Amino acid sequence: MIIIHSLVCIYKINNQKDLIKTISKHQKVFSTLVNEANTLDLIINLIYKKLKKGGKIMFCGNGGSAADAQHLTAELLVRLRPTKNRSPIPALSLAMDTSTITACSNDYDFDRLFSRNFKVFIIKMIYYLLSQHQATLKI
Repeated sequence: MIIIHSLVCIYKINNQKDLIKTISKHQKVFSTLVNEANTLDLIINLIYKKLKKGGKIMFCGNGGSAADAQHLTAELLVRLRPTKNRSPIPALSLAMDTSTITACSNDYDFDRLFSRNFKVFIIKMIYYLLSQHQATLKI
């Protein structure tokens, strides 16, 4: 996802100065990831353990982040690399269920869009919230 975002940013760049600025921003993101290697390792191990115990990964997001949620779900269910077959990883995207999305938004409130889904699927789930903006989804 970072690479796709990088390409979109580069596409919008009008001059070399902006290009260098954008590349520098992305280098900072990767540096942060390197600095957080221990935390990332803990998260990866937690996810692995939950999946081994029968857990599932649930993704959600609004707008473009909903599309990212669907994409990540597909990558886990199908395969991430075309040259490597593996068992599917149990994942679902709440953004794919348009009937529930529109019913919940209509009957309750858009702010509670995913809350009912979380109540019913809360056991053995790993939640991954995708958002370009802080606090855009209330769960």
